[in-house]
Amino acid sequence: MDKELLIKNIIGNVLEPEGFFYKGSDQICSEFFRRVKNKKGETIRQSVCIQNEYDERLILFLDSAYSKRMMYDVDDIIPGYPGVEEHSFYYRNEEEFKEAIENYAHILKEYGILLLEELKEVQIPKDAFRDEDVERLYYQHEQLVENLLKRENRKIEEFNVEEVAEFIEKRIEEVKEEPFHKVKELLLELSGLFGAVANRFYPCEWEIKEYITLNCDLKFPEPKEIKYRWRDMCVMGILKRGWQSKRPKGESRLRHKRVNNEGIEEELLLQYGYCTEHMKILKE
Repeated sequence: MDKELLIKNIIGNVLEPEGFFYKGSDQICSEFFRRVKNKKGETIRQSVCIQNEYDERLILFLDSAYSKRMMYDVDDIIPGYPGVEEHSFYYRNEEEFKEAIENYAHILKEYGILLLEELKEVQIPKDAFRDEDVERLYYQHEQLVENLLKRENRKIEEFNVEEVAEFIEKRIEEVKEEPFHKVKELLLELSGLFGAVANRFYPCEWEIKEYITLNCDLKFPEPKEIKYRWRDMCVMGILKRGWQSKRPKGESRLRHKRVNNEGIEEELLLQYGYCTEHMKILKE
């Protein structure tokens, strides 16, 4: 039995009329995705995932941009649904697998679509980067860097990675009292500057990626040469969270994971200095 094809067909029959398309599978999670307009005309991205865990249970996840929760499972959609155990449908054979998929199709049709329609009307946070901001960093990063360097009367050759991290930290500290709409341009400029400086030491490039939000990541083709855990770095998101952490009412600690030199995962509770810690990722 082709499990992925079964999910694609049965769940797709429910979701495709609602504007979803089958995005693919990584052998564990099969994902459906859509871009939909809310009543304000804003684009909201939503996904539906069926996760096949250990070939013994199926988990349904709904995700919607800017919603209060990262994921919604079957107990969030319809609590107490018959046969659900530990937020999942367990199966022992092909017949039970198909039955579980059909149950999820029914849940989505009767309850899940209604929840997704409600979630798309969420108010987008005032301090959220919009699609046009992401696209500006991708298409106009050179101009953003030029604007910043001209205003600061600096040259890019004056910076190494550690120095640009310190420069970024200092500039964010200076605008911590300002509202987001006044610092957004600076955050985009600083993001572009970091990418330009990093590229002088380690080849990297900007790449637009569409997740539940649109992101512009700095991609490092040779991840073995850097200390960072992932190949891709969302600089603009890191800088925004750094600015948020310095706000008068933003002192709550931020949680992040990375790998130390021995390859052991550490959990870091970062508060002030968030930007600098993240920016100092490359070996000098």
